[in-house]
Amino acid sequence: MARASKLSRKFFLQIVEEIYIRRKNTDIDVVDKNYISVTPLQIDQTDFTFIKKLNYKVIIPSKKQQ
Repeated sequence: MARASKLSRKFFLQIVEEIYIRRKNTDIDVVDKNYISVTPLQIDQTDFTFIKKLNYKVIIPSKKQQ
């Protein structure tokens, strides 16, 4: 939907309706009930197991090739 501002600049509004299917014991469900949801994270989120499964080799070009 296009509109004009007080300075006659054109801008667009995007209207979005959020669709949420409530599921018990999800993060959103417990936050809606005024609880805190804690997600276990680690600082280094590199998936080393997956990287090993890729079985690739890192090739660093020599200065002669550059």
